[in-house]
Amino acid sequence: MNNLLELPIIRGVGWGELVLGTTRENVKRFLNEDGINKCLFESCYFLEYPNFGILINYNLANKVNTIFFYNNDLGYEHMSLIPIKTKENIGWNSSPFDIKEAYGIPYESFEGIENNVIWQRFVYNGVNFRFLDRKLVRISINY
Repeated sequence: MNNLLELPIIRGVGWGELVLGTTRENVKRFLNEDGINKCLFESCYFLEYPNFGILINYNLANKVNTIFFYNNDLGYEHMSLIPIKTKENIGWNSSPFDIKEAYGIPYESFEGIENNVIWQRFVYNGVNFRFLDRKLVRISINY
């Protein structure tokens, strides 16, 4: 896994061979894991890869729609934390300010308070960032 940690997350693309549009079989080969069923809907399903802190949304053709990287987000505390960064050098210790410095003003921004925890989400083309109490807890890659 050490070589994998050197690969950057690339917005709108993915991480290494784990890229948007690739097949579930390719993901299994890249991560060397089958994935654990998280949930199933009419048009898609989600598999967790807890050793990598990753959740993947697949369409029914078994192709990757969205990739979620986790760092102790609510409900995903059981996921391992891997120390990876985006191509723009954003990692788990990055602040909301760091995100805006690297990516500019988000085209959508959400925030609120839930269970006395302040949450924020910044939406950019190809990448989203979620914070809990100013701590980066999720990076997601999408089209």
